[in-house]
Amino acid sequence: MKPWRQSMKFRIIWKKVSLTPFPKLPASKKLVIGSNSITGKDLHCLDGQNWLDDSIIHAYLGLLQRERTLLQKNEDFILPCFLMEKWTRRDYLSWLYPKVKFSSYAFILMAICSNHHWILLVASMSKKTVLVLDPLGHQHPDIEHKWRKYMYTRERYIPEGLEKWSSDHQAVSRQREGNSCGVFVLMYAEAILCNVDIKIMRQYHVARYRRYIKQRLMDGTKEEDDICQIPFCRKPKSGIWTQCQDCSICTYSVRTTTEGKCQRKIISACCVFGGKNANLYVNVVHP
Repeated sequence: MKPWRQSMKFRIIWKKVSLTPFPKLPASKKLVIGSNSITGKDLHCLDGQNWLDDSIIHAYLGLLQRERTLLQKNEDFILPCFLMEKWTRRDYLSWLYPKVKFSSYAFILMAICSNHHWILLVASMSKKTVLVLDPLGHQHPDIEHKWRKYMYTRERYIPEGLEKWSSDHQAVSRQREGNSCGVFVLMYAEAILCNVDIKIMRQYHVARYRRYIKQRLMDGTKEEDDICQIPFCRKPKSGIWTQCQDCSICTYSVRTTTEGKCQRKIISACCVFGGKNANLYVNVVHP
């Protein structure tokens, strides 16, 4: 397909959203997109030339995943960005997703914040290739190695024939501004899922794409308070809550059964960023 035809194909998705003036939301206003939550303050980072935080990255990737699921296209599964923190600490046993069949998806996507810079890991399940897309054009063999280590470890407990992976490389359009890496990562992800060349989205499109993301998130949200703040958590919206004193993330407490009596056990360690008993907590809380 010629580049200009690809560009026209991708611009069609912008027509789905009317970029009307946005209502002002209080910073503390909490909104839910699927299994992710954001606040009005998070949405404000899409204004101007602000740097995107992980809440917006997760929320928009989750929105893309939900839309493809509704279209009965089992194409992508999203891994949360903080999983890389565990890999960096050589913890490959947490978050193995035993209930998820990775091989049934076309792509596994994972946004990664490396040294205050957003990049995107793309794993093709059919080709068994791993690709890291960096808006600055850099290569990341260390991240590819961590992915192989994670999948090798996962294969020992959840066999799917996905233990061997090869590297892939693809040219990308590069960012020209220091604060647009997060926007580029989301543009790459959407282009991949729309089956168009990722190079068609350039710095020229960033400002409009920011408004496009914000409008789509606002259209796809609902107000709700009792939702787990771990991205993509699928647990029921009820139960006892505990809040990490370091990162303020709220999660469910662990329920244990002793001699037929249900007891609630609060574990104070953060299940996202580690600490004492953190691995136990993650394995119980998250699917």
